[in-house]
Amino acid sequence: MKKRILTVFLALFTVCLSVSAVKAETSGKAPLEAPGGMKASKLKSPANGADYIVISPAAFESTLKPLLDHRKSEGLRVVLVTPTEIEKEFGIWSTGTETIRSFMRYAYFNWAKPAPKYLLLVGDAPALGATATAELEVPTGLFRTVTEFRDRYKTPKGEPKKYGPVELIASDMIYTEMDGDGLPDLAEGRLPADNTDELKTMIDKILAYETHPPTGIWKRRISFFASEGHFGSIDQLLEKMFKTMVKTNISPKFDLNMTYANPKMPYLFVPDRFNEKVIDRFNEGSLFINYIGHGLTDQFDDVNWNGKKYPIMEMGDVGKIDAGGKTPFLVVVACLVGNFDSVVQDSIGEALIKKAGGPVGVISASMVSQPTPNGLLSREIAQAVFTKMTPRIGDVLLDAKRGTILNTGGEDRKIIDKFAETIYKKDDIVRHNSEGVLMYNLLGDPATKIAYPAGEVSLKAPDMVVAGNDINVSGTVSAPASGKVTITLESSAVNVIYPIKPIEGLEGKELDKTVEENYANANNKTAWEKTIDYTGGKFSVSISAPDWLPRAVYYIKAYAFDAAGKDAFGDVSIKIDSAK
Repeated sequence: MKKRILTVFLALFTVCLSVSAVKAETSGKAPLEAPGGMKASKLKSPANGADYIVISPAAFESTLKPLLDHRKSEGLRVVLVTPTEIEKEFGIWSTGTETIRSFMRYAYFNWAKPAPKYLLLVGDAPALGATATAELEVPTGLFRTVTEFRDRYKTPKGEPKKYGPVELIASDMIYTEMDGDGLPDLAEGRLPADNTDELKTMIDKILAYETHPPTGIWKRRISFFASEGHFGSIDQLLEKMFKTMVKTNISPKFDLNMTYANPKMPYLFVPDRFNEKVIDRFNEGSLFINYIGHGLTDQFDDVNWNGKKYPIMEMGDVGKIDAGGKTPFLVVVACLVGNFDSVVQDSIGEALIKKAGGPVGVISASMVSQPTPNGLLSREIAQAVFTKMTPRIGDVLLDAKRGTILNTGGEDRKIIDKFAETIYKKDDIVRHNSEGVLMYNLLGDPATKIAYPAGEVSLKAPDMVVAGNDINVSGTVSAPASGKVTITLESSAVNVIYPIKPIEGLEGKELDKTVEENYANANNKTAWEKTIDYTGGKFSVSISAPDWLPRAVYYIKAYAFDAAGKDAFGDVSIKIDSAK
């Protein structure tokens, strides 16, 4: 990994804008998006109002129209503005970022309420040290440390602090932090297009995903893949933290699979075909794909096996990714994969979001990240998506960033905080967490709606049963009223119910076969499954609980769907006692 050695001189002072809202003279009418529709002719007019602000070079305006029309059809107030237009009314700053920031603060505090909720930046960021070209680019914020970020946006007292030449954090949060507390106040995202063809590909993918995603179990599937931590004994603690996070923050409604490069775990896949399995997981479709491990600008990590290295997701693999309409969101908890201001080339995070069959959005870090904020952000994202089912991806990241700093509590949060205290000083913990919040960006549209199954299945079942006996289950589907429903009896996502064989001493084909069987068994949580027809929004079924099931808490899960694309899901827990 190359060190950045360029020093970027950023403004240290900012003139505070008035935060008092100016009342719009609307004569009792609803606030306008802009005096002329989606285009604002006077950005400092308090008659403007927006839920969704798009800042884009003029060259991309016609390509953006289908996305803007779609957002408007959802009831969002939409305003589209170019960096050049912002410069004309707010161009009193020494850098383009400060000009755009001053516009965003004016819109947030002075436009007709409610304040903007989403900011979409369109166009790539200029390479580190370069000046943005208004024709195709929108600059990002560059910060030496989070302390500088906070200092710059509070009224300076005394002499400004001095900062030396160190690696810089690229962050679009510069435009959404409104009040100087170092936390975002609205959700931001970026479509990092270098040309109209790339932008059209990303927009087409977003619109297809939101308007007609195919039905299927993929909509409740979460695929994890991970490299080894290489932190020695700390790896065991990290794995414990992961299990606790899954139990605490991921609803049993969702399915979880794991592909792990640790040879001591049953989730290991054959090392020289590990990357093939990762690509398969992308292409089978899932609601989210999460990568945890190490990362570089142009690849993820390597599987280390018997003195050899097998790369995980290099640039050359991006062309193999094609999930069709079952495109996931990708969350990368690693260094540099989202380095969208790279001086050499697009990061692999950018390459993936630009791929037609690739992820519909990528959350990733622009700089070298640290284990503690990585864990906290993962935990907050999991809670927002898989427990709260937050509707839009931008709000997921917004809530996760705020929760990381403000501490939403919970047993798993305590474990992560305690872990941090074993490896960092207290001041370093605060700094790492704040910098982690700063460096994670969304490549994608923050207003993209996550394709959860839309309806709910309510299930009724006994509280407890003995293995080997039947379980009578009834269900009510909110919508669709008729169709098919798949019912499963499954173990907890962190339990393994099928046999795992030892691999020590095995070689060649026998080793590969055993590793592959272990992987399949570890990821198979289903003890029973059946698909039936139903009508009138109701169904009933008798489940045969296998007599070999170990004593534990299990889940009866249902996924209902029809030919028109409507679907629903639900679950209920049940205790199963071992057969006598």
